[in-house]
Amino acid sequence: MKSYLLAPGPTNVPERFLKCLSEDLEHHRTSKFDHLVQENEKKINAIVNNTNGRSFILTASGSAALEAIAQNFTKQKDTVLAINIGYFSELFASILKSADLNVIELRSEWGKTVDAEIIERTIQNNPEITHIFAVQSETSTGVLNDLESIGKIAKKYKLFFGVDAISGLLFNPLHMSQWGIDAVAGASQKGFNLPPGVSFVSFSQNAYENYYKAKATNNWYLNLGRYFKYHDPFKSLVRAVAITPQTPAISMIRCLGKSLDEILKQGLVAKQKNQVRKYQYLEKKLLEIGFENVVRTEKHKSRSLIVVKNDTINLQDFLDTLFKDSHIYIANALTFWEKTAIRIGLLSELEEHDLDHIIQRMALAVRKVKMKAKEKERD
Repeated sequence: MKSYLLAPGPTNVPERFLKCLSEDLEHHRTSKFDHLVQENEKKINAIVNNTNGRSFILTASGSAALEAIAQNFTKQKDTVLAINIGYFSELFASILKSADLNVIELRSEWGKTVDAEIIERTIQNNPEITHIFAVQSETSTGVLNDLESIGKIAKKYKLFFGVDAISGLLFNPLHMSQWGIDAVAGASQKGFNLPPGVSFVSFSQNAYENYYKAKATNNWYLNLGRYFKYHDPFKSLVRAVAITPQTPAISMIRCLGKSLDEILKQGLVAKQKNQVRKYQYLEKKLLEIGFENVVRTEKHKSRSLIVVKNDTINLQDFLDTLFKDSHIYIANALTFWEKTAIRIGLLSELEEHDLDHIIQRMALAVRKVKMKAKEKERD
């Protein structure tokens, strides 16, 4: 029986990418590999719609990419605004605090976003704010932030805007330059058909200027200046060449190039339209077997995952039964939603027949858990 890893990352790795990863290594100090890194940078810029900046690739998890944003584009004691709409927003805020920043947090109720009016009012009341940080897709709740609206506010007040797009990228629209976003983080295990191990930061010209204003980062490994080779004494970003300053995850970077090629060949618009169709199909089928989406507002539904609740069953028993009987792994919700909701990742290659099989096995698991509960009551 086929197994399904339906966490919101990592996910099943398709056979063609397992084959890619198993190919012989090439040395990372060759012109061929240098060219690969430079081409990957261009492709990353394309998928995030970065028209005036650069990108660099890290052999590290997505959290390292977030720390790179915090360390490279701020100065110690800067006052920054963190939009906190769930567990991973909280993680981003913690990373910002670790960079010795004065963090003002705007929190929403889980399952909701912070209104743009409240964000703007907070900035007006705290004119010392220099940066805004937010997640694109909050993986703990399935909520999609309105980055375009936040970006308009950032542009209006001339603020740096940094985004954790690790789980939202590819499956939800993101127009980095158009929306006034200065830095975006992504990671290999979230939609790129690869295991964890590689992440990236894409940044604007404005972000680069912030980097030089900061003069120095406290972090050696994540210092973006090390990821470019400069050809003039002024360290012009336009003429800089992307490099890997230390031994990278060679196979992962090679296969990331293959993944980026596939994504760009399909087209992001087509990919996202197809994702909406799959999401809506699954949402409808889940409702038929008793699972309700916790996100009610259509425009705030992240298409990367669906978070659902079912008050008629013990959800942990359901997840255990589903995994044991059907080899389907679905993740618990987090913290105080842990016992009331589950998170179904939609980051892997799933066709309609896969979704039908998953729903069928979920329905069987629901019936089995309910029968066990009734037997326990009789005992």
